[in-house]
Amino acid sequence: MLLPTHLRMYIIQPRVNYRSKIREGIDILRQDDWNKAQLVTFGWKHGKRYGGHLASCIVMCVIMNRVRLGWGSLADVIHKFPQTAANEEPESEVPQIWEPNFVRLLHEVEGSFDGSKDYSKGALYFCDTALPISEWFQTRILDEKQLHPCVGDMNSFRFYR
Repeated sequence: MLLPTHLRMYIIQPRVNYRSKIREGIDILRQDDWNKAQLVTFGWKHGKRYGGHLASCIVMCVIMNRVRLGWGSLADVIHKFPQTAANEEPESEVPQIWEPNFVRLLHEVEGSFDGSKDYSKGALYFCDTALPISEWFQTRILDEKQLHPCVGDMNSFRFYR
Protein backbone atom coordinates (compact mmCIF):
# COMPACT_ATOMS: atom_id res chain seq x y z
CA MET A 1 0.00 0.00 0.00
CA LEU A 2 1.42 3.34 -1.01
CA LEU A 3 1.06 6.11 1.57
CA PRO A 4 0.08 9.63 0.61
CA THR A 5 3.03 12.00 0.17
CA HIS A 6 2.27 14.10 3.26
CA LEU A 7 2.52 10.96 5.51
CA ARG A 8 5.70 9.53 4.01
CA MET A 9 7.96 11.98 5.87
CA TYR A 10 6.74 10.57 9.22
CA ILE A 11 7.84 7.03 8.49
CA ILE A 12 11.16 6.23 10.13
CA GLN A 13 13.47 4.26 7.93
CA PRO A 14 15.04 1.32 9.75
CA ARG A 15 18.77 1.58 10.32
CA VAL A 16 20.98 -0.93 8.61
CA ASN A 17 22.35 -3.38 11.13
CA TYR A 18 25.72 -4.35 9.69
CA ARG A 19 26.26 -7.06 12.27
CA SER A 20 23.18 -8.88 11.06
CA LYS A 21 24.32 -8.35 7.46
CA ILE A 22 27.58 -10.14 8.30
CA ARG A 23 25.58 -13.07 9.67
CA GLU A 24 23.46 -13.04 6.51
CA GLY A 25 26.47 -13.75 4.36
CA ILE A 26 28.39 -10.62 3.46
CA ASP A 27 31.85 -11.97 2.79
CA ILE A 28 34.34 -10.74 5.33
CA LEU A 29 37.54 -12.33 6.57
CA ARG A 30 37.72 -11.90 10.31
CA GLN A 31 40.91 -12.02 12.38
CA ASP A 32 39.82 -15.32 13.94
CA ASP A 33 39.43 -16.86 10.48
CA TRP A 34 42.94 -15.79 9.50
CA ASN A 35 44.32 -17.15 12.78
CA LYS A 36 42.54 -20.47 12.27
CA ALA A 37 43.95 -20.70 8.75
CA GLN A 38 47.46 -20.11 10.13
CA LEU A 39 46.87 -22.72 12.81
CA VAL A 40 45.70 -25.33 10.30
CA THR A 41 48.67 -24.59 8.03
CA PHE A 42 51.09 -25.00 10.93
CA GLY A 43 49.40 -28.17 12.20
CA TRP A 44 49.37 -29.72 8.73
CA LYS A 45 53.02 -28.88 8.16
CA HIS A 46 54.20 -30.45 11.41
CA GLY A 47 51.76 -33.36 11.74
CA LYS A 48 51.07 -34.74 8.28
CA ARG A 49 54.08 -37.06 8.20
CA TYR A 50 52.53 -39.21 10.95
CA GLY A 51 49.47 -40.10 8.86
CA GLY A 52 45.92 -39.27 9.76
CA HIS A 53 44.84 -36.00 11.28
CA LEU A 54 45.41 -36.64 14.98
CA ALA A 55 49.08 -35.59 15.10
CA SER A 56 48.19 -32.34 13.35
CA CYS A 57 45.42 -31.75 15.90
CA ILE A 58 47.93 -32.31 18.71
CA VAL A 59 50.31 -29.79 17.13
CA MET A 60 47.48 -27.23 16.88
CA CYS A 61 46.57 -27.81 20.54
CA VAL A 62 50.19 -27.36 21.65
CA ILE A 63 50.34 -24.01 19.85
CA MET A 64 47.02 -22.86 21.32
CA ASN A 65 48.11 -23.96 24.82
CA ARG A 66 51.09 -21.64 24.44
CA VAL A 67 48.80 -18.79 23.35
CA ARG A 68 46.46 -19.35 26.30
CA LEU A 69 49.42 -19.30 28.71
CA GLY A 70 50.47 -15.88 27.44
CA TRP A 71 53.44 -16.76 25.24
CA GLY A 72 52.12 -14.20 22.74
CA SER A 73 49.54 -13.92 20.01
CA LEU A 74 49.01 -16.87 17.71
CA ALA A 75 51.13 -15.21 15.02
CA ASP A 76 53.92 -14.55 17.56
CA VAL A 77 53.90 -18.13 18.87
CA ILE A 78 54.08 -19.56 15.35
CA HIS A 79 56.80 -17.11 14.33
CA LYS A 80 58.92 -17.90 17.42
CA PHE A 81 58.32 -21.66 17.25
CA PRO A 82 61.75 -22.52 15.75
CA GLN A 83 63.42 -21.18 18.92
CA THR A 84 61.83 -23.95 21.00
CA ALA A 85 61.54 -26.65 18.33
CA ALA A 86 62.86 -30.12 18.99
CA ASN A 87 63.47 -31.07 15.37
CA GLU A 88 64.32 -29.37 12.11
CA GLU A 89 61.46 -27.52 10.48
CA PRO A 90 59.70 -29.80 7.94
CA GLU A 91 59.29 -28.64 4.37
CA SER A 92 56.11 -26.73 3.61
CA GLU A 93 53.71 -28.45 1.29
CA VAL A 94 50.43 -27.26 -0.12
CA PRO A 95 47.78 -29.81 0.87
CA GLN A 96 45.33 -31.25 -1.60
CA ILE A 97 42.18 -29.36 -0.61
CA TRP A 98 39.96 -32.47 -0.67
CA GLU A 99 42.46 -34.82 0.96
CA PRO A 100 40.40 -36.51 3.72
CA ASN A 101 42.91 -35.89 6.54
CA PHE A 102 43.15 -32.21 5.62
CA VAL A 103 39.35 -31.87 5.51
CA ARG A 104 39.15 -33.49 8.94
CA LEU A 105 41.73 -31.00 10.20
CA LEU A 106 39.56 -28.15 8.93
CA HIS A 107 36.67 -29.60 10.93
CA GLU A 108 38.78 -29.89 14.09
CA VAL A 109 40.42 -26.44 14.10
CA GLU A 110 37.52 -24.75 15.91
CA GLY A 111 37.87 -27.02 18.95
CA SER A 112 41.62 -26.48 19.12
CA PHE A 113 41.22 -22.74 18.67
CA ASP A 114 38.59 -22.19 21.34
CA GLY A 115 40.05 -24.73 23.78
CA SER A 116 37.04 -27.06 23.87
CA LYS A 117 39.23 -29.95 22.64
CA ASP A 118 42.77 -30.50 23.82
CA TYR A 119 44.21 -33.60 22.23
CA SER A 120 47.64 -32.73 23.66
CA LYS A 121 46.58 -33.04 27.33
CA GLY A 122 47.97 -29.60 28.11
CA ALA A 123 51.30 -30.12 26.34
CA LEU A 124 53.53 -27.19 25.43
CA TYR A 125 56.18 -29.03 23.40
CA PHE A 126 56.31 -31.88 20.90
CA CYS A 127 59.09 -33.80 19.22
CA ASP A 128 59.83 -36.76 17.00
CA THR A 129 62.34 -38.90 18.86
CA ALA A 130 63.26 -40.73 15.64
CA LEU A 131 64.69 -37.50 14.17
CA PRO A 132 67.74 -35.55 15.38
CA ILE A 133 66.85 -33.49 18.46
CA SER A 134 68.17 -29.99 19.05
CA GLU A 135 70.58 -29.44 21.92
CA TRP A 136 68.28 -26.81 23.44
CA PHE A 137 65.34 -29.23 23.50
CA GLN A 138 67.45 -32.07 24.89
CA THR A 139 68.82 -30.06 27.82
CA ARG A 140 65.77 -27.93 28.64
CA ILE A 141 62.90 -30.36 28.03
CA LEU A 142 63.97 -34.00 27.77
CA ASP A 143 66.57 -33.89 30.56
CA GLU A 144 64.13 -32.08 32.89
CA LYS A 145 61.62 -34.90 33.27
CA GLN A 146 60.19 -33.49 36.52
CA LEU A 147 59.41 -30.10 34.98
CA HIS A 148 58.35 -31.38 31.57
CA PRO A 149 56.75 -34.83 31.78
CA CYS A 150 55.80 -36.71 28.64
CA VAL A 151 51.99 -36.64 28.57
CA GLY A 152 51.43 -38.72 25.45
CA ASP A 153 52.93 -40.28 22.38
CA MET A 154 52.14 -41.70 18.99
CA ASN A 155 55.10 -44.02 18.42
CA SER A 156 58.07 -41.66 17.97
CA PHE A 157 55.91 -38.50 18.13
CA ARG A 158 55.83 -37.36 21.76
CA PHE A 159 54.42 -34.34 23.54
CA TYR A 160 55.47 -32.78 26.82
CA ARG A 161 54.09 -30.32 29.39
